[in-house]
Amino acid sequence: MQVAGECLPYSKTGGLADMVGALAKSLAGQGHRITVVTPLYKACQLDLAETTLMDWDLEIWMGGELIKGRVRHLEVHSNLHVLFIEQPEFFGREGLYGEGGADYPDNSHRYTFFCKACANLARYWPEPPQLIHVHDWQAALVPTFVDHQHLYEGWASPPKTILTIHNLAYQGNFPGKTFELCHLPESYFRPETGEFFGQMSFLKSGMVHADALTTVSPTYAGEILTQDSACGMEGILNSSTERRNKKPCCKQSWIWWFLTRSRFLVLSVGLWIKREWIFFCRLSMPPWIAVFRWHFWGQVCLTIRRRLNAWLLDFPS
Repeated sequence: MQVAGECLPYSKTGGLADMVGALAKSLAGQGHRITVVTPLYKACQLDLAETTLMDWDLEIWMGGELIKGRVRHLEVHSNLHVLFIEQPEFFGREGLYGEGGADYPDNSHRYTFFCKACANLARYWPEPPQLIHVHDWQAALVPTFVDHQHLYEGWASPPKTILTIHNLAYQGNFPGKTFELCHLPESYFRPETGEFFGQMSFLKSGMVHADALTTVSPTYAGEILTQDSACGMEGILNSSTERRNKKPCCKQSWIWWFLTRSRFLVLSVGLWIKREWIFFCRLSMPPWIAVFRWHFWGQVCLTIRRRLNAWLLDFPS
C-alpha cells in the first residue's frame, strides 16, 4: 500500500506526485499488487464515472466530533489500484494544501483524518497489505496509528511501515492542541515521540514509529543527518538510524563472525582436502582412480559451499 497526499496523474503540486505515481507503476509492472491511497481532491484529474463507490463508510473520531467519509476505487490494471478518500468538507476545495500562497488553516484536521482513514483501511480492507509505504508529512501519521492499534487495540500482526522523506523542510508542524484530534495516549506527544518544541509534528511522529526510513537518494540521506540540513531533526534522525542499524541480539559477535566467513573457511578446507587427497592417490592408486577421486571430492566441497551460502542468505536478521 502506497499512501501519499498527491499522486500523478490525479493530483500534483511538486515532485512528490511524480515519484509516487512512477513508483506505483514500476512495482506493479514487476508483478507486485499495489494499492495507492490518496485524497479525492476537487482538483483531481479524474472522471468519477470510472471509479466505483465502495460499500465502505469511514467514521473517524477527531476530538469530540465524528467525521464521515467514503472510499472510491479505481482499477488502473490488474496489479495497480487506487483508493480515493472522499471527504468534501476537507478535500473538496480548489487547492490541495492551500490557496493564494497560504496554507489552509485546518490542514492538521484534514490530514489527521486522512491518516486515520488509511490506517483503518490497512487493517480492515478485505485484502490487507503486507507493507505500508507512506510519503512525507501528509501521510506520516499512518505508522503512528498503526503502532497504536497494534499496542493498544488488538491489531495482532500489522504490516511493516516505511516512511520516505522527500523534503525534510516540510514537517507538518501544527499547534500542540492538534494532538487532541489523534485520540492517542500522552506518551505519543513527548520530545522523544511526536512533540517538537511544543508543536505536534506529523513527520517526527512518523519517523519515530515507522519500521524503516528512506529518502529520495543516498546523498540526501547523508545530508539530513548533519546539523545544517536536518531542519532541527538531527537528534531523532541519528537516534533512529542507530536504533534501526544496531545488530539484533541473535547476532553474537563471534557467532556472526564465523557464520559470515564460514563460506571462505569451507572453501579453504575443501581445497586442502583436495590437495592432500591427490597426493595420497598418486602414491597408492592408478592415475585414472586418482583423477576420479579428485573430481568426486571437488564436487563434495562445491556442494557444501553452495548449501552453506544458501543457508547464510536465509539466516534471520
